[in-house]
Amino acid sequence: MSISYRPDIDGLRAVAVLSVIFFHTDMPLFSGGFVGVDLFFVISGFLITSIIVGEVEINNFSILRFYERRIRRIIPALVPVMLFTAAAGYYWLYPRLFEQFGDSIVSTVFFVSNILFWHEAGYFDAPALQKPLLHTWSLAVEEQFYLFYPVFLLMIKRFFNGKYKQWLLIATAASFIVSVYTVLYKPSIAFYWFPPRAWELLVGGLLALEVFPEVTGQKARHIISVTGLLLVIYSIVFFTEKTMFPGHMALFPVLGSGLLIYAGKSGEHIIGNILKNRFFVLTGLLSYSMYLWHWPLIVFSKYVLMRELYLPETFVLIVCVFIISYLSWRFFERPFRGKSSVVPERKHVFAAAGVVMVIFATAGTVIHFSYGMPERLGLKKNPAAVFEEDKYVTDELKKINTIGSAFKLGDVDTEPVYLLWGDSHAGSLAPGIFSLSNKYGKCGLVFTGPGVPPLLHAGGGDYVNTDATEFNENVFRYIENHPEINTVILSARWYVYSKNDWFERCTVNTVERLLKLGKKVVIDHPEINTVILSARWYVYSKNDWFERCTVNTVERLLKLGKKVVIDHPEINTVILSARWYVYSKNDWFERCTVNTVERLLKLGKKVVIVDEVPKLVNNPQQAYSVAYRNSENVDGFAGMADSAGRGSDDKVFVGIINRFKKIKNFTVVYPEEMLMSDDKVVLIKQRRLLYDDDNHLSQTGSLYIMPLFEVIIKSS
Repeated sequence: MSISYRPDIDGLRAVAVLSVIFFHTDMPLFSGGFVGVDLFFVISGFLITSIIVGEVEINNFSILRFYERRIRRIIPALVPVMLFTAAAGYYWLYPRLFEQFGDSIVSTVFFVSNILFWHEAGYFDAPALQKPLLHTWSLAVEEQFYLFYPVFLLMIKRFFNGKYKQWLLIATAASFIVSVYTVLYKPSIAFYWFPPRAWELLVGGLLALEVFPEVTGQKARHIISVTGLLLVIYSIVFFTEKTMFPGHMALFPVLGSGLLIYAGKSGEHIIGNILKNRFFVLTGLLSYSMYLWHWPLIVFSKYVLMRELYLPETFVLIVCVFIISYLSWRFFERPFRGKSSVVPERKHVFAAAGVVMVIFATAGTVIHFSYGMPERLGLKKNPAAVFEEDKYVTDELKKINTIGSAFKLGDVDTEPVYLLWGDSHAGSLAPGIFSLSNKYGKCGLVFTGPGVPPLLHAGGGDYVNTDATEFNENVFRYIENHPEINTVILSARWYVYSKNDWFERCTVNTVERLLKLGKKVVIDHPEINTVILSARWYVYSKNDWFERCTVNTVERLLKLGKKVVIDHPEINTVILSARWYVYSKNDWFERCTVNTVERLLKLGKKVVIVDEVPKLVNNPQQAYSVAYRNSENVDGFAGMADSAGRGSDDKVFVGIINRFKKIKNFTVVYPEEMLMSDDKVVLIKQRRLLYDDDNHLSQTGSLYIMPLFEVIIKSS
């Protein structure tokens, strides 16, 4: 099986790379431009399968030659991109982000960056826009696939009489099923891992094997090519980041690009003539370099400007991508390929690749273990953690802790006399509270959880952890049973919880997700007193979560005094009826806060509410690194406060404070008293940043504001 050069495929590559670039630059009508990667997968599978099977059939295939070609294709253009991102990252990126960048360097050179980016997404993880090598996930998927694919084809030839079509059909179907399943239950795995993506490359392989009959009529080729283009355009224009993807929705771009390749195998067609246009062909030749370069340029442009790009800036950036990509193709891609390669010997190719991998892997490791080299930005390394919470966890506390952290602070050999309770904002106070506890020989307890405001019965609020109710009940029960605890410190991101938009948000989200599943949603108005939800309950009941969630829903409805009707068999209709208007009043925050404070005061506890720290407009570490490189004075570096995100400015929160402020055992701590200066937020002290992100204090920041807590801890 041989394959001749097809300019229309280079044209299709152009469509793929331009779609991705326009998507990443937020161009109108390209909300689904991310499907360009899927077009690349189909093209790659088609070309590589043609080459491998063609050589295997004439007994001329060599594994070493195959990987030599992969190295010559991938590494030369990748090296300058990684050098650029490493240099730019060293100059601009703040320490934590540069530390993560070190990890991405290592994972990129070993082609496992897809696993890294899947694994590291988390609560305090840097946003995608600040990861210069994020786009290398697709290279990793492709190379992982080609690690196994040649061996797979060789085994088919040797043990199954060369029945490639049958086995590729089986593999394609299996991978597609995995993709459809994981996109429903593990969407990040479906996106990043190669098994749920393999079918896209295998579709290209099936086209190469001529599974489908040749199209002899030109009219038929026109129809097939136009249909393929329409499928691709539909996915580019109408898909969004909310589209359940890849899964079955990936059929649109995959089949679309497959039809375009298929139509061109047997002759000319109308779309092929467009794709053979000189601009598309040249762009297709540059597509690999364009894909590599566009994302780092976007990341660093937005990082330095600390905002989105304006339209003229976007056009300039795209022009720069074309220019740099041409230089990359001319001086890095072409010289290493073909008979006139600058490195003709195979052993030298493998040796050079090995050296490159060792150099970059070493550099990435050094960056990681130096904590992002804070000294390059005039910062000191973060001090070691002032305590290790695992050392201060008892069996009793483990029973209480269902979702967060529960541990002792200070003089753990004495009875605890205070308790710190709240969400991650409370957790960020722990290092400073620990320091004061040691200073005055006090012992305290910390109970914190992500998205857990220290409010009883707050499980239904927006941004609230679904398990918050149980956690908070456990904490309150502990306080009731331990009279020696005389002070309770409540800390949370109050402003977020007080917004109370959970009813509208949850209702809209529920309806949208049901509609996406193709279900009919009936809402009876006025007062929305009946909601009919219909689904294939039997299918969902195969999962362990079904029984738990169904029982929980029914029990909670029965507690509300509602009638619950379940139609059987297969429970295909559930009628949920409630006084929705009452719930839409959204007064849970005030009600829960007042209830919690009153109950604590009745127990004779001193109640301390900690106002949230001033929220920042920009990421403080990013703002600092940009200011430092712009030679601004950073000794008293300050940031702009986000006036829309302060609990002390919220009417509901202020009303609650005013309700209790005259009570003797009630105190409010305002961190802004130490963090605000001339309407700016103080961000750096002793060459260390006080914030970890735009709304959480660092360990240094926690220690810095402890004078506000001195009397509270001392008198506990």
